[in-house]
Amino acid sequence: MRVLAVIGLTCLVYGAYGAYKIYNAHALARDLIRTATPFSRSGDQYTHTLLVVGDSTAVGVGTSPEQSVPGRLAEYLNASVENYAQSGAVTADISHQLTKA
Repeated sequence: MRVLAVIGLTCLVYGAYGAYKIYNAHALARDLIRTATPFSRSGDQYTHTLLVVGDSTAVGVGTSPEQSVPGRLAEYLNASVENYAQSGAVTADISHQLTKA
């Protein structure tokens, strides 16, 4: 009987720890999304212009704006950037992003 109680308690503790880890991961993700700034830049000195639409990858969640995909492309292409991307966007949101451009 004690063995079953120990096994049950172990499972309960392990499950609670797993839930705690998931909660913390979600909190971190929310903070990353909330603080992400889409890379944009403008000016006459650039030879190209990039229009960026999309999801968190295009926003650059988890990195600095300069190190995001649009930031790196802009540097490589010497381009200005208009970034309308939004974290959490899905394919259906692209048309809305394009109408804002």
